[in-house]
Amino acid sequence: DMLQRLENINNHILEISQYSTGLIDQYVVKLKDRIKEMLQTDIVDEARISQEVVLYADKTSIEEEITRLKSHIVQFKELLQSESIKKAGKRLDFIIQEMNREVNTIGSKSNCLEITNLVIELKTELEDVREQASDNTEGSSEKEKELKRNNMLLGLTDVTGEGVIVTLKDNDKV
Repeated sequence: DMLQRLENINNHILEISQYSTGLIDQYVVKLKDRIKEMLQTDIVDEARISQEVVLYADKTSIEEEITRLKSHIVQFKELLQSESIKKAGKRLDFIIQEMNREVNTIGSKSNCLEITNLVIELKTELEDVREQASDNTEGSSEKEKELKRNNMLLGLTDVTGEGVIVTLKDNDKV
């Protein structure tokens, strides 16, 4: 099940990569059209357009994030093959956190609805992988597992050997 989810994540990444390839060309066309509309002329300063395109491409490029995300998937799979989920729990959790960071960066850089929708799918798959890895971690009590599942709702702030400190929405500690 976890390997299937990783395959789904990989497929979503490939789709995002395909959507991102034509975004710069689309931006050039839109930029030229806006300039022509605003200036009411067909004369466009190509050097200035090139500068704007370079700035836009640099700001919105997600190739590095895609590369790192693919690398994290490979690391995750290798770790699953070399160790049991129970033994690799913390390292798997760290890799999932890194994957979430990359996905969030892709989402924040995106101005494409299709990519945004795929980012949501990626986040859902990653959360399912995180839950599955968390449920199988060595030494996790049922109470800890339940708290991990609910940490987004409760705002889990600290898990110690003494107990669990949970911050509720009104900042009362339990």
